[in-house]
Amino acid sequence: MPLSYLPGEFESNLHFVLSNLSDGEVYRMALKHKGKIALITGANKGIGFEVARQLGAEGITVLLGARNPQLGEIAEAKLKADGTDAHFIELDVTKPESITKAAEKIRAQHDRLDILVNNAGVVAKGDGPPSVAD
Repeated sequence: MPLSYLPGEFESNLHFVLSNLSDGEVYRMALKHKGKIALITGANKGIGFEVARQLGAEGITVLLGARNPQLGEIAEAKLKADGTDAHFIELDVTKPESITKAAEKIRAQHDRLDILVNNAGVVAKGDGPPSVAD
């Protein structure tokens, strides 16, 4: 994905790729991923939510990693309403205890993780606003 990401650009590029595949190729691609389990960090909004939506459309179970339980549950409900097998996992990637708790929950409920999308953003206090950070 280019650094100058524009809203809709990712979806447009994916649509272009899929529209150039035969129905059989799209079907085989979906079968290849069906039953996989993916954790997407920062999945309650933006690019993380869109990645979760598209993976879910492929038949992948999506685990929505987010710090805020209210926003995570809202994202889960939206994806479930569209037929995605989605599950909110409370996860703050800056806190080791949160990572451990999330890993234990995933292990207990799913026994494995096939795909990890590290999307959560972490900004150090000294970096300044993203618009001026080097």
